[in-house]
Amino acid sequence: MNPSAYLLPLCVEWVILITSLVPLVGWRGGNKRPNIAIFLLFAALGSAILAGLAAIVLAASSVIDLWSTLATEPVSERELGGLIPALFAAMAPWALLALAGITIAIVNLRIEPAIQAARQLHPRLEAAIKPAADFQRVATGIVQAPAVLSFTTRTAGRPTIVLSSRAIELLTGDELEAVCWHELGHIRGRHNALKLVAQALRQVAPRIAASAVLVARLETLCEIAADNFATKHVSRQDLLTARAKFD
Repeated sequence: MNPSAYLLPLCVEWVILITSLVPLVGWRGGNKRPNIAIFLLFAALGSAILAGLAAIVLAASSVIDLWSTLATEPVSERELGGLIPALFAAMAPWALLALAGITIAIVNLRIEPAIQAARQLHPRLEAAIKPAADFQRVATGIVQAPAVLSFTTRTAGRPTIVLSSRAIELLTGDELEAVCWHELGHIRGRHNALKLVAQALRQVAPRIAASAVLVARLETLCEIAADNFATKHVSRQDLLTARAKFD
C-alpha cells in the first residue's frame, strides 16, 4: 500500500486537530510555567504547519506516481472506468498547490505594508534614543516622552533596553532596577522575535482562531516570564510598585 494513502489523511487530520485544539485549550494553565507554555504553543502550531506542508508534498508525489504509472503501463478499456475518478482525485493536489500560490501572494500583500512601516519607523525611533550606561552588559537608552514607558528594541544591531524620561523621573532606583531586569528577561527570552513570528502568523491566517490565541496568549506569557526572570534578582514588591506607576 502506498504510504501516502494513510499519511496524507493523518497530516490533514493533525492540522485540523491542532487548529481547533489551540483555541479551546490556549494553555491557560501555563501561567505558572510560562516558558513551557510558550514552547507548547509554538510546537503545536509549528507541527501543524509542517503537517500541512507534508500533506502538499505527499499529494504532489501521488500525482507524479500516477502519471509515471500511466506512462509505463498501458491501460485497457476495462480499466478506464476506475482510471477517470483516479485522475480527478489526482488533480486535487495541483488545485491545492495553486491555492497555496494565491495564498502566498495574499500574504505578501498583507505583510508588506507592516514591514515597510516598521522600516520607516525604526530609524526615527533609533535616532530619538539617547545612549545611557549599560545594564548587565546590555545597551540601555532614554527617549523623551511624557509617559512612563519601558521596552526593548535594537540599536546599532544590539538589543537595547529603552526607558522614557518620565520613567527616569518617577521611578525610584530599586524600581528602575526591577524594570530593567524585567526588560532583560524579554531580551534573554527573545520575546520580540517570538512576537514577530506570532504577528506574522496572525497576518497570514487572520480568520483562524489559533493564530489569534497565539498572539493574545503570547503577550501574557511573555510578561509573566519576564516578571519571573526579574524576581530572581530583585524584590517582587519593587517590581509591582514600578508596574503601578506605568500609564
